[in-house]
Amino acid sequence: MVSEAKRSIDRNPASECQLMLTSRKKTPLLHFVKLLLLFLLPVLLLSSCNSRSNRELGIVDSRLTFCPSSPNCVSSDTENPDQQVKPFELKIPPEKAWRMLVKQVLQLPRTKVVRQDARYLHVECRSRIFGFVDDVEFHLRPEGKIVAVRSSSRTGYYDFGVNRSRIEKLREDLRQKGGVQ
Repeated sequence: MVSEAKRSIDRNPASECQLMLTSRKKTPLLHFVKLLLLFLLPVLLLSSCNSRSNRELGIVDSRLTFCPSSPNCVSSDTENPDQQVKPFELKIPPEKAWRMLVKQVLQLPRTKVVRQDARYLHVECRSRIFGFVDDVEFHLRPEGKIVAVRSSSRTGYYDFGVNRSRIEKLREDLRQKGGVQ
């Protein structure tokens, strides 16, 4: 039976190509690429909507600007419980805590200072793979011994919890250094 198939291939080169195409196994790399595209397409589509500019950031009426309705923003100044995080409550003098915070923020990977003064810090944090920009803001309020925080994706709709995780990681790092409660 094998020899009969071989003789048939020897006589007809087109059938040899057809046999090669039908007997080819799917490689793991091809399967991986398909899965990657399946995952990336929705992410890229979601990131193309809802872009915001830096003009909407900063302090307005002694508060950080509002979070948009999308779930890719967290803030200590929002009233939306789904987007709310606690401000950093200071355990040490505010000026010392502020210096500690700025130093810790600047150690975050792929982070660039956009604006900094004695009571306000705005940095851009870029994602590792696609370079998506998140705007992260801090507002020192020495009278209340707190630092208000806000972290928001500049593009897209959903952030898979990245902004909340960033703020909570900073809080824990500062807690371990004795700067916040």
